[in-house]
Amino acid sequence: MIYEIETKEKKNVYTTSYYTMPNEGIAANKQFRIEEMFRWGKATIEADEPITESEDPYKIPFNLTCYDIQDQEFDDGCSLYIYFDETWTEEEKQYVQDLWDQECYSGLEENGIELEEVDTEFYGPLEITLIDESQTVPSKGSWPN
Repeated sequence: MIYEIETKEKKNVYTTSYYTMPNEGIAANKQFRIEEMFRWGKATIEADEPITESEDPYKIPFNLTCYDIQDQEFDDGCSLYIYFDETWTEEEKQYVQDLWDQECYSGLEENGIELEEVDTEFYGPLEITLIDESQTVPSKGSWPN
């Protein structure tokens, strides 16, 4: 089943991206994460079973990472934080921050910093639309109702 999932309220899209530094050079093999919040989001996902509602969508988010994501679009990023663990020196942190400040994602990629994984969660009420018409479940619904 193919669904389109869209947030109904602003500031309810959260992504956490996990990165690993190159094997050699500054901060070799160290890891860090970037957490971002967006005002709006939409995704097209494939699910094996009908999508069910959460009892409390503000506390239990809809985790896109659990599905095969066909497409996604996030609008109006409103916060971004880079997190390092205690093994990072100030010089190493500044190196990553400078790369980000100069070129964002491409600055990380061009310097051999690998994106390992991205977790994406939608909080709050969602608009869920079944776009694969061959299914027998209702074609439109809200999550939560």
